[in-house]
Amino acid sequence: MRRTWRTSTTLADASPSISHLLVSMHRPFGSSAAAVAISPFESLPTPSPTAHLLSEVSSILTRRSWHRSHVLRKLAPSLTGQHVAEILQGLSGDINKTLAFFQWIGVRPDCKHTVESYEALFRILIKARISINLYKLVISMIKSCGSAEDARWAFSVIRGLRRSVGGRHGFGVRFEPSLWLYNLLLKALASFRLMSEVKELFRQMFKDGIFPDIFTYNTVIKAYCDEGNLAEVKKYIRHLLDVGLRPDSFTYNSLILGLCRNNDLERACWVFLMMPETGCSRNVYSYTIIIDGLCEAHQIDDAFLLFSKMKEERCLPNVHTYSMLMNGLCKDGKPEVAEELLNEISKQGILTSTATYNTLIDGYSKAGKFEAAFGVKELMESKGCKADDYTYAIIISSLCKENRLGDAEAMLDAGIKNGLKFNAFPYTCLIDGHSKRKNFIDAFRVLNLMKFNNCKPDVYVYSLLINCLCKENRLYDARMMLNTVIREGLVPTVVTCSPLIGGYCNTGNIHAAEEILELMESKGCKASTWIYNLLMQGFCQKRNVHKAMALLSKMQNEGLSPNLYTYTLLIHGHCNEGEVESAFMLLKSIEFSGIVPDQHIYSILINALCKHGRSEDALSLFNSLNDIGIKTNEVIYSVLIDGLCKCGKIDISRLLFDKMVFEECFPDVYTYSSLIDGLCKENKLQEALSLFGDMLKKGIEPSATTYTILIDNRLKDGEHEHAKRLLNEMCSSGCNPNAFTYTVFIRAYCSEGRMEEVENIITEMRKAKVLPDLTTYTTLMDGYGNLGFMDRVFGLLKEMIVSACQPDYSIYFIILKHLFKRKLGDFNANDIADVWKLVKMDSILELFDEMIRHDCFPDLISYNAIISGFCKEGRLEEASTLFTKMIERGLVPDEDTYTFFISCCCNLKMYTEASSWIGSMIECGYLPRIRTYHLLLSGLCEEGKFEEAKAKFHEMLGMGYNFDEVAWKVLIDGLLKEGFINVCSDMLSIMLERHCSLGYRTFALLNESLSRVSNEEANQFDT
Repeated sequence: MRRTWRTSTTLADASPSISHLLVSMHRPFGSSAAAVAISPFESLPTPSPTAHLLSEVSSILTRRSWHRSHVLRKLAPSLTGQHVAEILQGLSGDINKTLAFFQWIGVRPDCKHTVESYEALFRILIKARISINLYKLVISMIKSCGSAEDARWAFSVIRGLRRSVGGRHGFGVRFEPSLWLYNLLLKALASFRLMSEVKELFRQMFKDGIFPDIFTYNTVIKAYCDEGNLAEVKKYIRHLLDVGLRPDSFTYNSLILGLCRNNDLERACWVFLMMPETGCSRNVYSYTIIIDGLCEAHQIDDAFLLFSKMKEERCLPNVHTYSMLMNGLCKDGKPEVAEELLNEISKQGILTSTATYNTLIDGYSKAGKFEAAFGVKELMESKGCKADDYTYAIIISSLCKENRLGDAEAMLDAGIKNGLKFNAFPYTCLIDGHSKRKNFIDAFRVLNLMKFNNCKPDVYVYSLLINCLCKENRLYDARMMLNTVIREGLVPTVVTCSPLIGGYCNTGNIHAAEEILELMESKGCKASTWIYNLLMQGFCQKRNVHKAMALLSKMQNEGLSPNLYTYTLLIHGHCNEGEVESAFMLLKSIEFSGIVPDQHIYSILINALCKHGRSEDALSLFNSLNDIGIKTNEVIYSVLIDGLCKCGKIDISRLLFDKMVFEECFPDVYTYSSLIDGLCKENKLQEALSLFGDMLKKGIEPSATTYTILIDNRLKDGEHEHAKRLLNEMCSSGCNPNAFTYTVFIRAYCSEGRMEEVENIITEMRKAKVLPDLTTYTTLMDGYGNLGFMDRVFGLLKEMIVSACQPDYSIYFIILKHLFKRKLGDFNANDIADVWKLVKMDSILELFDEMIRHDCFPDLISYNAIISGFCKEGRLEEASTLFTKMIERGLVPDEDTYTFFISCCCNLKMYTEASSWIGSMIECGYLPRIRTYHLLLSGLCEEGKFEEAKAKFHEMLGMGYNFDEVAWKVLIDGLLKEGFINVCSDMLSIMLERHCSLGYRTFALLNESLSRVSNEEANQFDT
């Protein structure tokens, strides 16, 4: 329903001879033919405008002398098109008054008719069966169109009239469109770029037997040329020639413009040169269009050459021609030459416009020559050409780019004082400038000034502020700003929301990031691939790759294509969770999709293989890279060298290092550090120091890690003085010690019980403003615990919590170990290592009591750490007791809590209990890890509970997982590996029955694996 009124253009002939219509109209004799179908028009909805206004106007109109009412004249400017339509509807019983009021509104300078008011009048006239020709009224309606919506609506009304009353003669309402009327409507539609309507109207003309003239074709051709749609232009030019018309100068000028906009300057010039041969003379517009095209292509010399030829052909340039040249010169960084042209314009006596001066002001401003820009502004004002809002805006924009925000604000204030009404642009420049400089108070002050001056901020302004707030990690303020966007009726965009989503993901608040995505979607803003990548990155950082994979499915279902970065994130996520095989399966899927994996992806895979002790596989993959067209770089070499060193394969690492240098792939500090670390671990200190010296000779600055590796080696060998000399050398070179450096000293001193030196190191750390990390705290707690200083241990725990360095499983293990040791007295190290097997619940309660005594109140992390320890040792009863206590304390279990219990139950073959925990987890809104289903389904199959396993699999498929990942982890890596071929085959059938979309590679791999395992079993049976 279209009832929103738009400000219309000035109505030239507001009402076509209403008095004449009043004289000529008469009611027809009663006949069925007089009844007119109203159905082609949409029924007028009746929203509720200001009831008081309508009531007052309607009351005045009941009087005989209503047209002389002073009150009505005061109220008239407040009447919208919708109001007028409502009033006309109320007057429909009195046709004379209806027409009189319509005419009265139309002739008033402070009122304008809209398409809505015209449509209302047409309905009334048709319903009243008045004998009247609507032609002139329709012309006026077309002229009233002030927006794309108006033009589209007018076209709809005219189509309705054609269906209802078109072709009717004699009595009743008549309407016969003419070529002129259709051309007028076509021009209106084209001016608002309504190309589908333009095409439809052009076809309608032929249906109505009205044949287009050259004006019609020129209107359509010009509209398509403005869009750069030359394919359609060619069709209409061909059609024009087929009907016997000849293109004129306007046609060719439009074509030249279209070619220029399509960056086809060569063909545009060819058309320009051919114009005289076709009998069309070139005019000032022809030259100006080509000159503009040459300037846009930075062919200024050619533009001036054509400008000279123009004068030779006595085709006098106009102000627009000069403006195009000036604009080209300014873009080419030659505003001084452009000013010479401005002087020439004055000498020629050509009247300059504000736009001409603005071109030069813009050129000087962008070049940072503000004095010259202000000089041009003064010149224009001295010539009686007043600076407009754009003049001020271009200077403000350039001042902001130069970080002269004070001058920019002064310029804005001057414009406001001069009575100018600015759009959002200058305010946005200032807000952007202040935000980038972190002057948020000033940014919000400009925002308030913008609102005060009745300039409504758009979503782009708010997006700027949100982005800058997020960069400063002020996520709460950014979220409040997004709420303002929604409250003001604006639709957030991807640009608005992506900084918030990224900010939440970086801080680990994935739930809040998901809420922003839901908000976007609820407002009709479709998430982009970038948004999904941000969320996937967040999930992978939280080690929730199964959720990231579920997002991949959602993303693809919405028609978005994952890019290389998407797959890089997911492969990295799988590798970080130890799912290396899944990472390789994903790699195969990428290759099949047409995306070419890059060096980064292979470096991630090689690193993962090394970390999981698969150095042979890592070497094999490395050696295959050349065959698949991947050039090895320093990152790949460094990752492999590091991995091999950690596996103790120092000799192979040295060979790789030499090969790397031979291939002119130069090692960096990371490569050297990895090899030095490997040599130190093999007690080859002299080789390590030699390599360190080689590194310095080649100008590669050692990092804190490089120095710390050597320092750590010296400390482990008891060479404290050498370690200190290395530390001094490190500091002298400008390389500051980091937490790792300080920690190796702390560990060395703790192992010797030299706690005074430990305290000195801690003091040094504080002075250097280096924050202890998890390893530092673990080392300190173990050191103090070994000496029985438990108060100091709990003091460190409190310090950790306050500093937002969250304790983990290992921290609580250390504390419990020492509490247990204190309680049992003499106990050897091997027994203490089994603390989770031996610790009693009273030790846990003692831990919590001590924590409370030291103001470290047990939280979810504390409970999870201890529950995890019990679950790993199969102590389900103790873990369950802690779970109950946790609930009693009002703590809410998270995904990790449930996962610990599910894994424990499966390891204990308590599959019914595991299933129950999964159900509880789902009820709490958590998505279980696919590996938990793998454990559960495999366990159920081991116990012969195949139907129950299939039921659980059915349930799993409805959870939103990525189906490829389900196939990889549950079917291939689970059931098939464990020999449940038939069940695996049945579950594949279930997936196909449910139309679960599997990738080609996954499906092929499943079939291949099923066939291979079946053949192996058959061979064993035959044997």
